[in-house]
Amino acid sequence: MRAGTVHTWLHLDKPERTFGALAWALATPVGLGLRLVGFARMKALVDELPLGSDSPGGGVAPARGEALVARAFAHAPTRPGCLPQALVQAAAHRLLGRDVVLVIGVKRAGRHSAGDAVEFEAHAWVDDRTGSRSDPTHHEIYRSSI
Repeated sequence: MRAGTVHTWLHLDKPERTFGALAWALATPVGLGLRLVGFARMKALVDELPLGSDSPGGGVAPARGEALVARAFAHAPTRPGCLPQALVQAAAHRLLGRDVVLVIGVKRAGRHSAGDAVEFEAHAWVDDRTGSRSDPTHHEIYRSSI
């Protein structure tokens, strides 16, 4: 990790540092788990995590958590992508006491040429229970409580 990165992490408040450190620790196991055992099993493992209470990182909102997870993945030895990042974010929120939902949505990405099948683009994100982070560009196809 570069000195500038450490400096940036140290300037986060305690809940954000706690959340970010947990996200970094979860990034590799979740990323590898998705490749080895697949989404259904990894989601089941996240579902089984205990819901924490009154922990320092529990106050991190889903939008801020997404940015912290992206930063954690930038320094983890695994490939980033919206699905592993959303699972890590959901796991971190759950362990730190915030009840969230995992959402997967799709949107049309276009056609190769006339007569070809329509291409779709998928995206995964974490939302709170109010639906305040719904992505208007993607049609929800999966919403699951974690």
